[in-house]
Amino acid sequence: MSFVSAVVIDWIAIGFPPPIATQPIRTSRVFLRSIVRSRLRQKHRAVRRARQAARQPRARPSGRDAGGPGVARAGRICYRSENDAFRLGRIRVDSLALGGNGELPLFSLRTFAIVCGIALLAFVARAVFRRFLLGRLRAIASKTESDIDDAIVRAIDGPTGILILLFGIHIALSYLRLPTEPLNIKRFSQLTLLLLVTVDLTWLLMRLTDVFALFLQRVTQKTDSPLDDQLVPLIRKSIKVAVAVLGFVLIVQNLGYKVTGLLAGLGIGGLALALAAQSTLANVFGSITILLDRPFAVGHLVKAEGFFGFVEEVGLRSTRIRQLGRTRVTVPNSVLANLTIENWSQLDSRRADFTVGVTYETTADQMEKAVAAIRAILEAHPGVQAGTIHVRFADFGESSLDIKVIFITPIVDYGAFLGLREEVNLSIMRALEGLGIEIVFPTRTVYLKQETNRP
Repeated sequence: MSFVSAVVIDWIAIGFPPPIATQPIRTSRVFLRSIVRSRLRQKHRAVRRARQAARQPRARPSGRDAGGPGVARAGRICYRSENDAFRLGRIRVDSLALGGNGELPLFSLRTFAIVCGIALLAFVARAVFRRFLLGRLRAIASKTESDIDDAIVRAIDGPTGILILLFGIHIALSYLRLPTEPLNIKRFSQLTLLLLVTVDLTWLLMRLTDVFALFLQRVTQKTDSPLDDQLVPLIRKSIKVAVAVLGFVLIVQNLGYKVTGLLAGLGIGGLALALAAQSTLANVFGSITILLDRPFAVGHLVKAEGFFGFVEEVGLRSTRIRQLGRTRVTVPNSVLANLTIENWSQLDSRRADFTVGVTYETTADQMEKAVAAIRAILEAHPGVQAGTIHVRFADFGESSLDIKVIFITPIVDYGAFLGLREEVNLSIMRALEGLGIEIVFPTRTVYLKQETNRP
């Protein structure tokens, strides 16, 4: 092999230096020139040492040692030890002659065959994994009604295949005697492999995050509130940002940098952001509380301190309520989450409680008949729940005799409830009219006493 080709093979053996090399690198051209000059100087020194060793008289080895390391024969330059060859980036191969001097860079023929076999096995393992294992999982997932399992199989397909190849590369590199000087190629290869594994795992977590967001979307489609639909993209983006930050921190740590300062900076920045957006974050967490607790939904009639109306929209920052007077109220979610809310749309029944007043001219017998007639009306009505009827002569009012009427109806719709009250009130009026009893209205009688004997 010529001198120039040997230098080229040495250059290919050492490869390009990693970004973290200790020697300064100005430009690629200057760095290439310096490396070539260094290798030429090392080559000349090796040639001089070999020639000096050839001039010294020494016994010719016999058997398999003939032509071994440290022997100069027929003008060929052979190294005294494998340390010199390893320092120059080459190892002697006795059984194979390439280019006329029987040398291969970095590894022997057996090691080369093992490395190629491991690489081939890695590709075969990846193909088997994708075709048989993932194929079986796809067949099982296609038979189910949910599309979540199909999304999981698609998410792990690409990253796991690359992970298998990287694992094969790791095993193959362990069989190579990569040099550690003048450039630490072994460390560079290990670091590159570790960074690729970190990126691949980050990619896998990103795709699994999309699957989780798809699952949340399927769950939120079954609810009436649009709030959870708005929270799904926010949750997906937040998880992806967290995964990306974690992957970046791991990459920086693997490069040899201390991440303590970086984490401290992130913590201080997060604290400053939290203090600046304190009210916004409080409203967001309030919306999450409303989503999880579900005290009301869009369209419900709610009552709390300061408002009474129908819920129109539930957002990330506030909730909009249309009051009965048709005015619109916007309540921050942080305030709404701490209020006591009455949800009138979630009634299981309604309670009627009112008073019927009759005049003081009503006799006791007429009062008994009036109470019995009202009780009979309620018991005969299909909209009144049995066992909840209470009709009693309750009080002597300022201008009337008061009959207390209480009952419960399973009708929860407010309009239908008002229709029931109307039917009951009309029936009570007809019954009292038939008994000759007058329903009183607020009156006040003034008696004037006339004095006859005046001075």
